[in-house]
Amino acid sequence: MCRIGRSLRVGEVEAAVIALLSAVLHDRTAELDAHLATIEEFNVATDRANFTLHGLYLALLAIAGCQVPHTVRTAAGTTDEVIDFAAFRAELYAGRVNEKLATRQLIVCVGDSTGKLESSWYQLRLLD
Repeated sequence: MCRIGRSLRVGEVEAAVIALLSAVLHDRTAELDAHLATIEEFNVATDRANFTLHGLYLALLAIAGCQVPHTVRTAAGTTDEVIDFAAFRAELYAGRVNEKLATRQLIVCVGDSTGKLESSWYQLRLLD
C-alpha cells in the first residue's frame, strides 16, 4: 500500500482512497487491520469491506496519523490543513474511483441504502 503521508490534503483523495481500498482486499497487514478496527463505520471481512463515507474518511485520517481536521506544520515551515469531510466528499464524487478500482478487480457499490449518501453503507468487493 502506498503511504498516504502525514496529512490528507485537497488533491490527494482519489489516490488515497484507491490505495486504501486496494490494500483492504489485496494487501492487508496487521497495521492496517489495527487502524481499521478503531473505525466503527468501517468493517472488514475476508472478501469484502463495508463502510460509510464518513468511515472511509476517518480510516484515511487514522492511517495518515491525523486527527479530524487540524493544521500541521511541515519541515519547510509552511502549514497544511487536513482536508475536512465536506471537501473530502466533494473530491471523492468528482473522481473516478470505481473505474480505477476495476483495474485492480475491485468495485464499490451500495451495500445498504438509507436514501441519503452520507448515511448509506457502501461495500467494497472483488469484481465477479
